[in-house]
Amino acid sequence: MGCVASNQHRPAPWPRAANASVAAYGRLLKWVDAQAVRLCALHGEDITCRPGCDGCCVNLTVFPVEFFAIRHALQQNGRSPAVIGFDATAACGFLSDGRCRIYAYRPIICRTHGLPILFLDDAAEPPAWQVTFCERNFTGHVQVEFSDTALLDVERLNMTLARINRAFGRAWPGGAGLGGRIPMACLCRSDAALGEGGSQPT
Repeated sequence: MGCVASNQHRPAPWPRAANASVAAYGRLLKWVDAQAVRLCALHGEDITCRPGCDGCCVNLTVFPVEFFAIRHALQQNGRSPAVIGFDATAACGFLSDGRCRIYAYRPIICRTHGLPILFLDDAAEPPAWQVTFCERNFTGHVQVEFSDTALLDVERLNMTLARINRAFGRAWPGGAGLGGRIPMACLCRSDAALGEGGSQPT
C-alpha cells in the first residue's frame, strides 16, 4: 500500500466511527509500554538497551491505524511530520546520531525491540514456538531459559493489533482499501504528496 492522504484541518484524520479503534490502539500502546517496563525490571542488567543503541532500528511499514494515530499525535503536539525529515539512506530514516526523532510516537514493534519475545516460527517443520531477543542482551549466559511471565508473547500482540486495524478499516466508507501497510517514511510527506501513488480515503 502506498502513502495515504490525511487532512490536517480535521480534528482527526479518520471517520468518527473509527474513534473506538484508535482508542483501542492507544490502550494497546500503554499495555506494551507497561510490559516493557516490567520485563526490563525483571531481567535487570541482562537487558542492555540504552539511548543511542540503534541495532534493531530499520525502516518499517505499519498498519493504517498505527500510521494515522502516530501522524495525528505528532500534529497534535506541534511536531509537523513534514518537517521532521526522513533520511532514506539510513537503516531507519528517523534516526539522528543513533537516537529516534519520533521516539515518543514510535510504532508498537519498535517498543518491543530488545525484549525476549515468544513467536511462532512458521518456517520450521513443523511450526514451532521460539524465543528471540537482541544479541546484545543476555550475553552473560551460556543458555537462557524463560518462564511464560518472563517473555512478551508477540503472536498475541500482533493478533490484537491486526484485529484493531481491521475494525479501523471497516469504519471508513467502503473500507477505503485500508487493509495494507503504509511505510513510516510517508509520515514526512506533505498532504499533497501523500495522495500520490496510493489510495486516498474519502
